[in-house]
Amino acid sequence: MEALYSVSPYFVVNLNFGTYSSTSEQTVSTVTDKIEYSGTGFGAGINFGFDWYFTEGLSLGGKYTLGFQSFGKPEQKQGNVTVEGASSSTFGTGAASVILNVHF
Repeated sequence: MEALYSVSPYFVVNLNFGTYSSTSEQTVSTVTDKIEYSGTGFGAGINFGFDWYFTEGLSLGGKYTLGFQSFGKPEQKQGNVTVEGASSSTFGTGAASVILNVHF
């Protein structure tokens, strides 16, 4: 965004995607039990911020985040049985932060 005197506002959009899978095996006597876990997630956020250049080489900034997360239905497979968990979504605010930047 265009600077206003010594203040430089900005906004950033971030996107993320994640997936996980794991396998657990447990042997009791001669029987091995295998359990598989898997799931996915997606998130997005918008960061609003500014940098105030109060002297050459130093700026004081602030940032605030709004975000969204969505998790698909996790699965657990044990033998021929598959169990699906619940999906979930959240929308919320992140933490506000104040940052001292040193520019080289």
